[in-house]
Amino acid sequence: MLGDSHWGNLRSALVGAVVAAVVMLSFPAVAAVGDALKLGQANSANAVTSLSGSATANLRLTNGQAGAPALDLRVQDGSAPLAVNSVTKVQHLNADRLDGKHARAYSLEANKPKVSSCSDANIDNGDDWACPMTITLPATGSVLMSGSVDFYNDSASHDDVWCGFYLGGSPEPSSVRQVTIPPGDWGTCTSDVRVAAGAGTYTLEFQLNGVGASTGPAHGSAWMLFVAS
Repeated sequence: MLGDSHWGNLRSALVGAVVAAVVMLSFPAVAAVGDALKLGQANSANAVTSLSGSATANLRLTNGQAGAPALDLRVQDGSAPLAVNSVTKVQHLNADRLDGKHARAYSLEANKPKVSSCSDANIDNGDDWACPMTITLPATGSVLMSGSVDFYNDSASHDDVWCGFYLGGSPEPSSVRQVTIPPGDWGTCTSDVRVAAGAGTYTLEFQLNGVGASTGPAHGSAWMLFVAS
């Protein structure tokens, strides 16, 4: 009887050990703080793991699978995936976009506002007037133009005049304005327009036309501003 009891206990212990082994094998091994790093398995430790040394590189990761990264960093939303303590440029570390924009959008030259202006404080009586401006655009964008002319009608009848911007010798239709000035009164012709333009050098004019011999002293000015797309 004693022999049977001893064998029964031994058999129970053996079965328990086998069950425990099967249960342990059904879960991935997880390294804890102080354990060795287990390759090919999930490792978890709630403490910083550091590696230091004076080699050319303290850690090198090589992935032989085509198209697969050598390093995959995962973080919670709102957390930076990488932290560094140096501002030294990293060779071959490229970025296609910054804040969703290509590098050309951050070019200082391309985004620097380009401004040109002209003015005339003593426009001859009875003469049409042109105020030329030249501007070189470094990229595609928009040109904002604004001009204004003040003049006096010293005749006994109404005086009709036109003003607007000319591009390459031709008027920009959307910029042309007409003003009727009563006799013996001052008037102002103002035009504002925005046009799309590509890179290149442009000569524009703000013009005053239809001025009769009866139109008295006048003065005017214009400006243009380029904004990159």
